[in-house]
Amino acid sequence: MLDSFGRVIEAEAADEWEARQGVALLFQNLAPLLTDADVETLTNFYVPNALHDRDERVALTMRTAAVELVEYHGKVC
Repeated sequence: MLDSFGRVIEAEAADEWEARQGVALLFQNLAPLLTDADVETLTNFYVPNALHDRDERVALTMRTAAVELVEYHGKVC
């Protein structure tokens, strides 16, 4: 690919959202099997990263996975 000056530039990499979607589905299904340490690690991942994925489909699935995590491991108030 060339820019407006004829210089070679790299093409923009395709977004491989499907792989991240698969990870989100995995997290969702693993929720009942996680330890307390796993829950803490995963929560630290969800909040700054996964819930703000650039692909809306992935962000929605990550949010669903996070809700599953809370449903299985959350404490009753």
